[in-house]
Amino acid sequence: NGDCAPGEACYIYVEYPSEPCGQEEYGAFCYPQGPGGQGAPCSGALDCQAGHVCVITGSGTQCVELCNLYGEDGCPSGLVCEALDVGGFGGCL
Repeated sequence: NGDCAPGEACYIYVEYPSEPCGQEEYGAFCYPQGPGGQGAPCSGALDCQAGHVCVITGSGTQCVELCNLYGEDGCPSGLVCEALDVGGFGGCL
């Protein structure tokens, strides 16, 4: 969030290629943060709080906290850091 304005969150994304051998593109953008915290239902990243991302889980589509894949993950008790589609990022599931 270092480069986003106050009240905004930094949201990660992946753009999948249209051709079979194309390469995925990763990025991030700033946007006013949404209300959803860990486990809140969402229809897209903009529904989630700063530091969270919207993912499809076994319990439906929900906001999950971003976490460190290596070392101390910082996930709430009972959750583990799982790799996401966006390279280098994990989510507490």
